[in-house]
Amino acid sequence: PRLAAAPAASLSLSSAPPLRRLSISRSPPLATTLAPARQLPQRRAFSSGGGEPQVLEVPQMGESITEGTLVAWMKGAGDAVAEDEVVCQIETDKITVDVRAPAAGVIKSVSAEEGETVAVGAPIAMIVYGAEAAAAGGKAEKPAEK
Repeated sequence: PRLAAAPAASLSLSSAPPLRRLSISRSPPLATTLAPARQLPQRRAFSSGGGEPQVLEVPQMGESITEGTLVAWMKGAGDAVAEDEVVCQIETDKITVDVRAPAAGVIKSVSAEEGETVAVGAPIAMIVYGAEAAAAGGKAEKPAEK
């Protein structure tokens, strides 16, 4: 048995529907349409916000690490620190972490001694932030050590 071929459909331009004109609207920038995954707390002080001492805390060192041993102070009370300058080192059984100053300022006091075990988030120093504080702290003379 032979199959008969279907007649070819004839396509006529006159029977086609009219083309629609597409308008492209401007979409908002991608940054405004996406929400951030999570908001991080403001941790850096600005140089104009000096005066009041702020707490320097033991940073998060890893998901499973909850404490470490403060092994060395690089700066002490009364010392001026620059932004991102190492203030102290904390050691765990896995890593050694440099704790850095979040902004320029002067260390007002330290609340942990070398060799002490400190928990993540625990206060270890008080720092007066600001360029003015750092400049004043850098000019102050340190007492002679005996």
